[in-house]
Amino acid sequence: MIKKWSYHIIAVITSVLVVASVLLITFFEEKKSSHSRFSSDDLPEILERDTLRVGTLYGSTTYFIYKGQPMGWQYDMAESLADQLDVELKIVTATDVDSLISLLTKNRIDVIAYYIPKKLNQPKEIIACGPKSINHQVLVQRKQGRRTLNDVTDLIGKKVYVNAGSLETRLRNLNEELGGGIDIEIVSSDSLNAEEMIGCVAHGDMSYTIAEDQLAKVNQTYFSNLNVDLKISFDQKCQWMIDRSAKQLRETINAWNTLNEQTPHYLSNQKRYFERSKLKIQAPIEDFANGRISPFDDLFKEYADSINWDWRLLASLAYTESRFDPTVVSWVGAKGLMQLMPATARAMNVPIDKDIDPRESIAGACRYIRIMQRNIRNKAATPDDQIKFILAAYNAGLGHLYDAIALTRKYNGNPNVWDNNVAKYILLEAKEKYYNDSIVKYGYFRGSETYQYVKEITERFAIYKQKVKK
Repeated sequence: MIKKWSYHIIAVITSVLVVASVLLITFFEEKKSSHSRFSSDDLPEILERDTLRVGTLYGSTTYFIYKGQPMGWQYDMAESLADQLDVELKIVTATDVDSLISLLTKNRIDVIAYYIPKKLNQPKEIIACGPKSINHQVLVQRKQGRRTLNDVTDLIGKKVYVNAGSLETRLRNLNEELGGGIDIEIVSSDSLNAEEMIGCVAHGDMSYTIAEDQLAKVNQTYFSNLNVDLKISFDQKCQWMIDRSAKQLRETINAWNTLNEQTPHYLSNQKRYFERSKLKIQAPIEDFANGRISPFDDLFKEYADSINWDWRLLASLAYTESRFDPTVVSWVGAKGLMQLMPATARAMNVPIDKDIDPRESIAGACRYIRIMQRNIRNKAATPDDQIKFILAAYNAGLGHLYDAIALTRKYNGNPNVWDNNVAKYILLEAKEKYYNDSIVKYGYFRGSETYQYVKEITERFAIYKQKVKK
């Protein structure tokens, strides 16, 4: 009897296992079939994953972090696409275009948000889609009225500075086309990169350089004396890239892009990065005749005690930020007397309708400074270094300051001292060698702005101390 029941139980178990095996085989066959219909990075998987993985490169025309906020022309478009798909955006950075393509072909990212030139030897696994640009190279020169160069033949007899690589190749080809005569000066990118040389031209340290047109246009918004109108190369079509097999994703991106290019948000961002001046507004020199610096001196005195600052230092910070104009809005959206970013203002309990209220702006800024003081307290060698660290963090964000401190330590500088140490490495965060370093967490940063910012505030503070009593 027992043996009979044992055989019965074994038979039932065997039947169950057979059914289970059939179901599992069916499941995996269906999954395999589904996988063959859609590549692993096609739209259904992205929606199921709820994340769009976008690859790009750090840079002033692509993606960077400023005051803790992700920004950049390519980043903003990627964010718009993710919003359209109603998924989270994950940015993955690479060190160069070849690395981006490798990430795409290995299914580490879904799309390359970077303008890649169309080439005959382009990998067969990838295909262009979505946002595109017609790029070319331009001569960067100072505006000189009638002496401004308007034709490539005018370059004969002129010295042009350029990094080795594609820019040098184009310039040498142009020189051959003209029969020679251009004085080509090669500059190591470790010494000065293309963006830094644009700054050298603006400041009069170099006469001419060559740059990609988008980079030149972005930098023209920082230097009003630049002319970047003279093209020196043919137009080249560049576009985003995806895996060739991701057909649904390609169709979706193309449809989104067609609509996106007509939206006010897209057009506004285009002006923000490539047309709107990044220069501070001009303001008259302060009138010290009555022993005052600004109409807001009483507020500076009231709130400076909460951060243990001389109120004149707080006033110098405000002047650099807004020129004492509480209604000003910067190109990145910072508002008010102390130019707080909207997200920072909310975090510091500034009411949403009070961004331009002087009292609320100063109070919010001092709360923000107190937070930075707690984070920086043990990182500065002296009270003076602490102030400079805080000013740098106020302008750049704590992340870029921490990166500069880490680089200073790595290259045997003093990470607790600003001058000639951390200040040196915040400048170097604009160079590929440094912003692609594994210890750098926040990537590319235009450190020259922060360097000048700290210098300007501390120098003006010294003047205020001479002119106005505490």
